Amino acid sequence: MQDSQEIKGVVVEEYDDRVILSTIDGEQEIMREKIKELIFDRDDQNYINLAEYYQERKAYEKSYYYYKKALEINPSFKKAREGILYVSNKINNSDEVSKISHVKKLNETTILLEKGLDAETSAGITEELKHQIGITIEEKNGLLLFKQILAGSPADKAGLRERDTLIAIWAKATRYMNPTDIYSKFLSNSTKGLHITYGRIIKVKLPNKKIFLGDLLGARLEFILLEGLTVKEVKKNSPASLAGICKNDIILEIDKTPIRYVPINTILEKIAKKKGATVEFLIKRDTIIWK
Repeated sequence: MQDSQEIKGVVVEEYDDRVILSTIDGEQEIMREKIKELIFDRDDQNYINLAEYYQERKAYEKSYYYYKKALEINPSFKKAREGILYVSNKINNSDEVSKISHVKKLNETTILLEKGLDAETSAGITEELKHQIGITIEEKNGLLLFKQILAGSPADKAGLRERDTLIAIWAKATRYMNPTDIYSKFLSNSTKGLHITYGRIIKVKLPNKKIFLGDLLGARLEFILLEGLTVKEVKKNSPASLAGICKNDIILEIDKTPIRYVPINTILEKIAKKKGATVEFLIKRDTIIWK
């Protein structure tokens, strides 16, 4: 830090003006102007930095190489998987950018967004989102909610449902993005697929019987570094499965209480005490909207 203080932790999110650091005392948001130097002690993170460097400069082949190197070291590194998907899309679609229809649509969207989000422009964007993606979005209590999902639309086929919340686009949290940036990513035709992370509230009715803690929910949970509490397996016809919890879901909250830094045994004990009752889970999930 600029004040000679040293803070140790895991970088979970990076932005132009700030870094989100996971430490033993919880998450810390640190502005870059206060950071003297970021030092990484893991090779996979160093490769990610190189990949993002080339990605920002649109050198997608080099970026792909370093994302792949990071994934070879750490196969569960979500940021590397998402990076490979993103730059692959860029490489595969580079030849299509010159198509007249593509350029025309892209220009129309750019002009629309550059006008600013006055009432007329906002209405136009809403119609474009509904037409291209099949969604309408509203902001409520600082969250971006999918207010409407049209049947058969790209959003519907991607598994989105009404009242899901938009958490991130291409692994970048939307809470630090302005509305123009968010809408432009949805409406841009520079890639065929749009990778998003969304949140969903799922209510699970637990059986009223005394059984092994993990079996009460019918799902195997595991804490994964940089990811959080992850659903590794869901038993068929279990309470979790019937409620809609899926493999690879990441659990953020239980009964509106954040559990990111809570030990798994403590979480299982909390669930066990709710046998016979309904437990509310807030999960986050990744999907790709194919346009």
